[in-house]
Amino acid sequence: MSTSFVHHVRAMLERYADRRHYTVVRETRTGVVEERTGYREIDERARQVADGLARRLAAGSRVLLVYPSGAEFLVAFLGSLYAGMIPVPAPMPHDSRSMTRISGIMIDADVRLVLTAEQSAPGVTELLREDGRFDALDCVVTDAAPLGDAARWRMPEGVGPETVAFLQYTSGSTSEPKGVVVTHANLLANERELTTACAMDDGTVMVSWLPHFHDMGLMGGLLAPMFVGGASVLMTPTHFIKRPVHWLQAMTRHRATNTFAPDFAYDLCLRRVTDEQLRELDLRTLRTCVNGAEPIRAQTIADFTRRFAASGLRPEAVKPGFGLAEATLAVSATPYERAAVTCEVDREALARHEIVPAPAGAGTVLVSSGRPIEQQVRIVDPRTRRVLAERAVGEIWTRGASIARGYWNKPGETRETFGAHTIDGEGPFLRTGDLGFLMDGYLYVTGRLKDVIIVNGRNIYPQDVEQVVESVHPALRGRIGAAFAAGTDPEHVVIVQEISVPQLRGLPARELALQVRQAIVRTFDLSLPGIVLIASGVPRTTSGKVRRRGCRDMFLAREFTPVHEELPPRLSALLPEPVGAARR
Repeated sequence: MSTSFVHHVRAMLERYADRRHYTVVRETRTGVVEERTGYREIDERARQVADGLARRLAAGSRVLLVYPSGAEFLVAFLGSLYAGMIPVPAPMPHDSRSMTRISGIMIDADVRLVLTAEQSAPGVTELLREDGRFDALDCVVTDAAPLGDAARWRMPEGVGPETVAFLQYTSGSTSEPKGVVVTHANLLANERELTTACAMDDGTVMVSWLPHFHDMGLMGGLLAPMFVGGASVLMTPTHFIKRPVHWLQAMTRHRATNTFAPDFAYDLCLRRVTDEQLRELDLRTLRTCVNGAEPIRAQTIADFTRRFAASGLRPEAVKPGFGLAEATLAVSATPYERAAVTCEVDREALARHEIVPAPAGAGTVLVSSGRPIEQQVRIVDPRTRRVLAERAVGEIWTRGASIARGYWNKPGETRETFGAHTIDGEGPFLRTGDLGFLMDGYLYVTGRLKDVIIVNGRNIYPQDVEQVVESVHPALRGRIGAAFAAGTDPEHVVIVQEISVPQLRGLPARELALQVRQAIVRTFDLSLPGIVLIASGVPRTTSGKVRRRGCRDMFLAREFTPVHEELPPRLSALLPEPVGAARR
């Protein structure tokens, strides 16, 4: 067994040197073009980067990776590992606002060098200069000229299972981003678990558009194929958002076996892929089509499976799963050759954190995230730390070889999150911060602990409110909303919802707000929910998750420009006047 991820990957790169490739799909003015980079070239260029880094920095130094999607990021990531450095993947900054998050990461990780691509260097350098705190920091381009001599590279001493491999900064959906410390042992364990659960081998062809700085994009889309000696086809998130059919066309063209994406991606394909385009697709080779990283909707699973069956997609290929950066990535997955598992539960019982079956069409349909792969999962009452029985909702705790070492330079938060023990002394466990339950060995995730809305002692899951709102009118479908509690005693449920103004088709926004309010009251038995309709602006993380707490802060500060809003008088009286409101 390999002692580090570097040892394992180098063995795979040498074994499949000229037989496996990473292909980058790009959209140009003349059409779609593809660029291939073979394993042998990836390894050689990674050794060049490693030699150059080793002559600049001491082993263990943190190196920020700021790249567009593609093979250049992979070369820099592997090169950093080859040099014994600690790579820190980061999103590409586009303006001073997006640079704020990058600056926070750089300060927290004490970054010593920035690596980027030639096309990105001018913008990255300018933003670093404007920040003013990183004048002494070098920004080095890795794809213009070799940084070092590949032949001179030597495996750094002391790289082993407990060596820190990289820092994965969390997306910050409920808090400020934190650097998750992933060791080589964590990386090896989770890739083994992930590739086994997804039936990946050296015949794998992955097609992915996920950002490389995100845990699912990095572990699933980028590193997993190389871990098993497979091939990967990459495209940018922007390319996918503009032309979602190109993702499916790439699967068809390359006879894809695996892909990973969040729920919204499958919903986007449902809404944007035409019947004519559907007839040209061939998805028969897909083994696993993983759905994760955000709440999974039963309707999305059912509709996507049903519609793309015409293209050869097998129901068993659509795989809901659950993971998080603190577990390196994967925690649970739907078993291979098993279709997605769902259950319909009583909505009122769920509000009490109880699971009671409901007749078809009368309750809330929940999607299972599969079975724990190789990790031990417990459902725990977060207040008493008592382990709960099946069909009881509590916080999801997990432990196993994939659980990361902790948060970078945050010992207190590390103890709280990674060192949890049950009331019986069992542990340590990772507290995921997610709520869920176990039933018949399957894990169901019901929401985020910090996001749950409590009204008159009842637990309201914000994603349930958001899904009900989206179904009210075509102007809301496919648009982002955020539900949260606001006000004092009593608190009110508020939904800030993006709308497509053209899709209103003459319907007054006031009437749409009334329909939304009626749907919430009817479904959840709530009085006077607050409705804020906006054209755009619901805050999200870099991986696309809704930042509900950030949205609540913006609402309380009246930073939104509403198309229309309906607020309870007691709540409205607590708030300043909105800026630039255009009421209808």
